[in-house]
Amino acid sequence: MNINKLINASQVIGRGLAQQACQIELTRIGGDGVFWQRRNAPSGSGLWCSKQDWQLWVTAVTGVTSSAEIACDLLPCVSAAAFDVAGEWLVDCLEEVPKPFGLVPDIYPVLTLQTTQLEQGDEESASQLACVLVDWPQEDWQSQVESWSAFSGKTVDVSLSLVAGFVPQITPTPDLPEIGGGLWLDGDVQIEQGEALLWADGPLAKIKFITPIDGPQAQLEIVSLLPKMDAIQPPLTADIGRVSLPLAKLGAMMTGDKLTLEVTLNNQVRLGRFSHQYGQELYQTLASINLLRGESGLLAQIEVLV
Repeated sequence: MNINKLINASQVIGRGLAQQACQIELTRIGGDGVFWQRRNAPSGSGLWCSKQDWQLWVTAVTGVTSSAEIACDLLPCVSAAAFDVAGEWLVDCLEEVPKPFGLVPDIYPVLTLQTTQLEQGDEESASQLACVLVDWPQEDWQSQVESWSAFSGKTVDVSLSLVAGFVPQITPTPDLPEIGGGLWLDGDVQIEQGEALLWADGPLAKIKFITPIDGPQAQLEIVSLLPKMDAIQPPLTADIGRVSLPLAKLGAMMTGDKLTLEVTLNNQVRLGRFSHQYGQELYQTLASINLLRGESGLLAQIEVLV
């Protein structure tokens, strides 16, 4: 999922929400599975669960050891039974018969549904099904879950780039100077004072390190949160490293917060640009650079072109 969508979802879900037999949390998941398309929605918007989980649930409910052996006219009943605990908002908006679907591993909102069956001797057994909301607009599910009670679900970490500044672009192909030349960086970062930008699909916040980066962790302060940047083309960034932090903490981040995070610095400052392919973030390095302070700001001087 897009990092801004993840942050918005995290601000609602936090570490997790629960109501009776339903839970929702943000977690990393993907692989082979089955998919229920949402009615009257773009193709690919709907509910997914893993092939293994679906088979285990079907076996627990029906006793059939292979979902392929279930008669087609019974599949709508089996699907409805799976989603009934969530309520009409889920049952009514999904097509009745699932289709095979491979989900790209990523972080998604995951709805876990638990049902109880009576076995011989009136003994109860519980089965649960983890379902992913795929390309499901937040405004269409938020009102259904935001009143649920909080619980401590799984902790999912995200990795963000640390950049010293950026160069806006208006064309698909960057126009780089020759070796020894340079580009002025936007972002108003005082890198020599320990400042940097947290970056994912654009600048998220300006931070300042308040402890030396001499180990796997360092403490930093959120100097300011930054508005979403609308770019014609992905900007070039002066990439200096990465930080890792829990998604729930990112969603709750405020100016003045002090965070102790895992930090990895690059051996060399890189000039490049981010892109996305099949839901995965890619970084294309274009040059190794030196950072120089001049009267007009921070300069990215080209050292080696890649």
